Amino acid sequence: MSSPHASLSACSVNVVEMSVIEDPLIDNAVLQRTLNGLQSEERRKRKLAIDELRKCLLSRLVKSPTLLRDHEDVLKAILRCVSDQSEACRESSVNLLKEILLGNAIVNLSLVMPVLSARLGSDEVVESSEEVRLASVELLHFVIKRAQKEILPFFNDIITILKKTILDPYPKIKKESCECASSLALTIPENFHMQSESLIKPLIQISTHQQYRVRVSAILAVGKVVQFGNNKSIKDVSGPLAERLFDQSPQVRESVTEIVGNWLVDLPDRYSYFHIMIPLMLTSLNDQSPDIQEKAWDLWNEAGEKWKKENEDDIKDKMDFLDCLPDHYPAKLRRPNIGCRTLVKRNLHKIAPALVRELEDWLVDVRIKASQLLCVLILNAETDLHQYVEQLLVGMYRACNDEDPRVVSNIERASQIMGYFVPPTNYWTLMHPVMEDSCHQGHLRVLASVMSGAQQSDLLAFSPTVARFLHQPSICRSREASYQSQLIKCCCAIMDICGQDCVNVSQELFNILVTVLALAGSDIILENAQAALQKLQNYEGFQDINDLYRKYMRQLLEDVSSAPQLWTIHCPERLIFQSVIVNCGQALSDCLDIMMSTLSASLQPENQDAEMKLKLLSTVAVILQNADRTHSIPANLMDPFILSFIKDVIAPNLIWKAGRTAEALRTITVSCLLAILQTHGVTQNEAIIYLLDSLLPVILALVEDSARKTRLYSLRSLSHITNVAHVNKILNAEHVNKLYAVIMKRLDDVDDSVRRAAVQILCKLFSHLPDDYNVECSAAHIEAVYSTLLIHLDDPNIEFGREILGVLKELSGLKPKCLLDRVNAIQSSFRNQQACGDLALYISSNYLSKTESHD
Repeated sequence: MSSPHASLSACSVNVVEMSVIEDPLIDNAVLQRTLNGLQSEERRKRKLAIDELRKCLLSRLVKSPTLLRDHEDVLKAILRCVSDQSEACRESSVNLLKEILLGNAIVNLSLVMPVLSARLGSDEVVESSEEVRLASVELLHFVIKRAQKEILPFFNDIITILKKTILDPYPKIKKESCECASSLALTIPENFHMQSESLIKPLIQISTHQQYRVRVSAILAVGKVVQFGNNKSIKDVSGPLAERLFDQSPQVRESVTEIVGNWLVDLPDRYSYFHIMIPLMLTSLNDQSPDIQEKAWDLWNEAGEKWKKENEDDIKDKMDFLDCLPDHYPAKLRRPNIGCRTLVKRNLHKIAPALVRELEDWLVDVRIKASQLLCVLILNAETDLHQYVEQLLVGMYRACNDEDPRVVSNIERASQIMGYFVPPTNYWTLMHPVMEDSCHQGHLRVLASVMSGAQQSDLLAFSPTVARFLHQPSICRSREASYQSQLIKCCCAIMDICGQDCVNVSQELFNILVTVLALAGSDIILENAQAALQKLQNYEGFQDINDLYRKYMRQLLEDVSSAPQLWTIHCPERLIFQSVIVNCGQALSDCLDIMMSTLSASLQPENQDAEMKLKLLSTVAVILQNADRTHSIPANLMDPFILSFIKDVIAPNLIWKAGRTAEALRTITVSCLLAILQTHGVTQNEAIIYLLDSLLPVILALVEDSARKTRLYSLRSLSHITNVAHVNKILNAEHVNKLYAVIMKRLDDVDDSVRRAAVQILCKLFSHLPDDYNVECSAAHIEAVYSTLLIHLDDPNIEFGREILGVLKELSGLKPKCLLDRVNAIQSSFRNQQACGDLALYISSNYLSKTESHD
């Protein structure tokens, strides 16, 4: 029984014989053998037959392109091989058909298209070979490009094929299918719109393929399908195309730019979709690739120019003056043409709300692109932006709090560009109520940036208003570092734009910057605030920062010192006060009166915030210890201040109270007293008398305080007091006898530094006795000193014992015989026999021998 192949072969051979006998171009014998070979059961013979048929036909088709149309049975035989069981035969037959079409042969599409539709457009995978499927799609592409309008009857079949092959797993088939779709759109644009929407979904689906070449082909195909198809599809593709602007491949981003640029110029219904296309094109103007930026700029300008020509009558009255570059325009930025600017203006009402929403998108890449788009949008809108400023500002405030610094940087740039086109009074009218209600760093960042783009004349008139607002305590006394940074930027923006004319708001700027300096949340803020003050000093024309403080500090101190008795550790007024008196240097002399009244009120014992008092007294101690800041203050100002400070501040805070905080407060207070005595001293008799009569008992009580530093500073203070009192002839015998008994107890102190301080005071006290001190009448006191010192002469601490020995030698002249007798009496019980011997020898050789010689 003959096989189906055999019967089909016989049938076909007879038909071919009838058709080819009469054609002199065909070698009948060769053709007959070849066609018989196509029906062979052996794969190798069928493959060879196809190769022989190629040789037989291709040369003849050059001479007779209509050969296959006239002899359709030959074409049918080739088309049967497209369904051959052998992959090699199928591939060879498809390639043969491609070569036939490439040779400009005329074929009957009604025979070719059903075969392609069956092999590629079926719901099931009919063709298993990727290479054959690729060759088949390429064949379809050849058919579309060659047949042109003749493919119209097969349009639906082609769409069905492309919908499937676009989603083929093989990337090369995807790419070829996209190109095929583009060619189809170009071939029959007048009919393509009827089925174009069905290709959008598969094309968008593969626009995210892992291979960038596939993505590029898909995007370019989308461009053609939308342009020559149903323009409504642009709504469906705009989102996916926007996502491709984030693509890592520049080729992909460039393809999006290219198709959007073409749409802006050539899309039939482009006027209805400008609001969709403009954001995509403006986004490309900020692409990270300079080449894409330049291409986008050219396409955008081309679109603007075409729109201008199409609407020349509408804008002819504006073209003469609107195309002139404004005097105040952002530096290093190209100005879009009037067509581009008008396009943005007329579509801004649709673009602005969507852009504000994208500034808050959960994807950081979207927020970055949106912030970049905002810059370009404002640049294109220029003065037409006014009615949308409020809407944009809301999004900009929030975007300034973005965690990604790139978003924040773009918002600052957009704000600056806005400042070039929107007068300060316009945006301040919108910003002021919002900031008055609740001001955060986002508001200040936008304000600083928008002012940095303002015209000098506009900002000069506006600066007093904003300076007074920022100067309010509720605005400028925040401790948040980012907020403080933006306050400094606002001040710098005013100074940079207004230049030397900023002096009309210098007081407000000084107050703001010093407040930030006092409340600085980080070292960087501290440095920036100091740099800004330096800038203000330069604009004021001062050689030294102290001159700036001298001019403006009094008003600030008066403002913050209105109620010092209510200050606490967290009070900003206290920190500002401290910052001013610490940083003003020699300008402090101009405000000693305010400083004294403030310190007196805030440091009274009634104020229970001991920690605040501790901080404030520490600051005063630092100031007093820095002699270069205070020594230049005239004595007629400094002396009354010192006396008042000791009476009203030092004395009340030296009174003993229980608790560790109170202990620390006494320590810092007595250190302030010591700083005064060491650095400035007291020269007025009134002050010395007060120290001896009123403060001395309090200090003597502190000599026995539980805090080591308090005891040490008290003893050192006593040393300075007794010394100045002796020099001024105010120290008397009663003072000496009152002091030494308390001081001697400190020789038993657990701290060696306290013991040494006590020894030094005793030495000074008795080596420079006042004139009314009678040694004989006070013999008991002197003997008590001798006895105590002799006990400590045998101290285990050799160094301390040596120091005691020196003091005994110094004081031995008061009653040498008495001291020698005591040394001799106790020498036998001493461990340090050498010290006793040295002291006895010293007394004998320096005092007793002279006395005996005199006698």
